[in-house]
Amino acid sequence: MTRNRVLIATGILLYLCFTIVTLPARVVLPRVLPDTMTLDGIEGSVWSGTAQSLRSGRLSATDIQWDFRLLRLFRLQLAYFVELQIPGGFARGVVALQPGSVALSNVSAGMPVAELARLIAPMNLRGQASIEIASARIVEQWPTRLDAVIRLGNINLNQASEITLGDFQLVFDPADANAEEIVGKVSDLDALLDVDGRVKLLPERGYEVDLRVLPADAERERFDRMLRLVPKDEDGRYQLSLSGSL
Repeated sequence: MTRNRVLIATGILLYLCFTIVTLPARVVLPRVLPDTMTLDGIEGSVWSGTAQSLRSGRLSATDIQWDFRLLRLFRLQLAYFVELQIPGGFARGVVALQPGSVALSNVSAGMPVAELARLIAPMNLRGQASIEIASARIVEQWPTRLDAVIRLGNINLNQASEITLGDFQLVFDPADANAEEIVGKVSDLDALLDVDGRVKLLPERGYEVDLRVLPADAERERFDRMLRLVPKDEDGRYQLSLSGSL
C-alpha cells in the first residue's frame, strides 16, 4: 500500500509539473521572475521558448532561448538549458530554480573585457574575457557559492595604449571560501606583469581586490613611470587595492 501511495504521489507530481511547464511562457514568466528582471518578446512555453531581450540591473541580453531539463525534476529542481547573446558575446549553461536561490552549472561565456568591466565598475579596458562556471549558487542576485575560472586575454589598459599587458586568470575555488566570503585567486598566464592577488566577494554585495604586481625587467622603466604614485611592498611589487559594493 505504501509503495502504491508513493507511485501515485509521484505520478501526480509529474502531472502537475508537466501541466505547468506546458503553459504559455508569456503568461507564467512575468509572474515568477524577480521584479528587477524584465523579459520582452516572449514566445513558446515554459517547457521550451524564446525571448527577444532581457534586462536585469546592468546586465542586458538578446536572443534568449530555453529548454526544460526533465531529469532535474527528480532532484526537485526546475532546470533549463539557456542560451543568450550579450553585447559582443554569448552565454550558455544550465539554470536551476530552487527555493530562495538559483543554481548555475556548466556555464560558458565569452565577451569583450570592456563589457565585463561595465557590469562591475567603469574601466577603460580592451581584450577578451572567457568564463567557465562549473557551479554556482545565487541568492538575491549575489553568489554564495562559486566554482569558476575567468580568463582575460590580450589586455590593454586603454584604447590609446600600445602596450598589450597579456593574459591573466581569476580562479574561484570553493575550497578557498568560507561562510563570510568567496575568494578568487588572480595570476598571470602570459603577460608583461607578474601578478599575484585575491578577489573577495563579501556579503551585502561587497568586494575587495588586492593585487601585487611586478613588471617584467624589459618594461620596468615604462611601468615605473605609469605607476609612480602607486605604493610598493618590501619586495618592490606594486600594491593595487580596490573595494566597494555593487
